Amino acid sequence: MMTILISFKFFGEKGICAFSSCVFILANIQVLRQAQFFFQDTPVALGTISFSSIFLANNILTEYRGVKAAKTSVYLSFLLYAFFTLEMIITLSYSPKTDVHYSCMQRLFQSNATLLFSGIIAYLVSQLSDIYIFSGLKQILPNRRFLWLRNVIGTGLSSLIDNIIFSTLAWYVLTGKPVEMKSLVFTYILGTYWIRILVALLGTPFLYFAKRLA
Repeated sequence: MMTILISFKFFGEKGICAFSSCVFILANIQVLRQAQFFFQDTPVALGTISFSSIFLANNILTEYRGVKAAKTSVYLSFLLYAFFTLEMIITLSYSPKTDVHYSCMQRLFQSNATLLFSGIIAYLVSQLSDIYIFSGLKQILPNRRFLWLRNVIGTGLSSLIDNIIFSTLAWYVLTGKPVEMKSLVFTYILGTYWIRILVALLGTPFLYFAKRLA
């Protein structure tokens, strides 16, 4: 999260845009790696925490630079991720001279089309929802002492939207082997939701501190 403040300090809106774009790409690579932690019965995709930090970055932009700047960051990160994905697809379309690293690159960058589509849709809807929820709450609760509440509610609701859209599309609607509804709700949607809420709480002090850098 310090990276967000450093980016904001030295590069302003452009720094936040760059951060969100890099993290969006990184999180979609990290999501392929799952780890088992002592505090969680089910495995956790490592991209969950990285992805959650984008909500904090957008809230900083919404609070100190306005809705337009935050939306620009979302659209730019989406376009850069789409460009990155297209470039990797083109790169992997060439026949390799050797197969030393090619199979590894395929596993990393030739993601399942269902997961790719679900992730992109969930990203756009959830990030834009976060911006509108956060800015709407600011009109209702403009006092700075409610900044933490706006951050937690905005991130909490938009993270839930993200989990619902991605999990429903990827594991229930667009897959040939849909999971059971109980598993969809309690494992895929709510299983790691508490981690996103925790990230929102931990990120609140950084949102306040960003005022000094605005």
